Amino acid sequence: MTHRRMPHTRYPRNLEDAYRRRIVKLVYQWRKVAMDYFNVYMRDYFNGGTQIVADAPKNNPTETEQQNVLRNLDVMGYTIKQATSDATIRSIAEQFVRTIDMFSYNNVAMQIRIAGINPIRNSPELTKMFNARVAENVQLIKYMKDRYADSITGVISRAISNGDGTGAITKEIVKQTGMSVRHAALVANDQTGSALARFNESRHKAAGAKDYVWQSMEDNRVRPKHQELDGTRQSYDDPNGGDDGQTPGEPINCRCVADPVFSFY
Repeated sequence: MTHRRMPHTRYPRNLEDAYRRRIVKLVYQWRKVAMDYFNVYMRDYFNGGTQIVADAPKNNPTETEQQNVLRNLDVMGYTIKQATSDATIRSIAEQFVRTIDMFSYNNVAMQIRIAGINPIRNSPELTKMFNARVAENVQLIKYMKDRYADSITGVISRAISNGDGTGAITKEIVKQTGMSVRHAALVANDQTGSALARFNESRHKAAGAKDYVWQSMEDNRVRPKHQELDGTRQSYDDPNGGDDGQTPGEPINCRCVADPVFSFY
């Protein structure tokens, strides 16, 4: 057999970016729901500061006014949490995991083509893995949505206590939105690396690979531990190998990949 260089395992940065953009789009949709609700139902309470609520003896607000603020605050949180349906979230998660699965399949196909081995497209293990990954991403997005809603209602609740006006509230909503956008980027990065790692490992091992070579992205974002592992040969089934038993892509926000070691190369 004429040996040729095996194609490296690739990291799908474009898929990570696409997933990040989809989650970020959801965040901005939640922000629009929050701002629309605030402007229609709550802004009047906060114009000029919330003295109408905060200083009862001085301004003598009615009990109805206080109740309306708190009732609207509860409804606002509920409205944000209902802004994106479970079906939409599941569709986003399924599409993401499916693209990672297909990317893995195509990459492994190139790596083992010389040996005439067909990579596994589907198997009970891969199906179970796919479903678990979808469920995990659904829960992550739902958690982000609920946390965002709670953060916005928390902002307004503090504004009531502090006597803040609409300007301060708007500033805090922008701040909370920015934090959620950054969280979306972390989720996209972490889920891309970890899902790819699991799909690749299953296919590499099915094709006969017992070992792999740790490959980092070799940029300034690579953590020191993974700089040390870069280029080293590790075993897939070594509980003490890699990064404390974790393979490339499994540690949080890891973009490293595993180049399989096949006997036919």
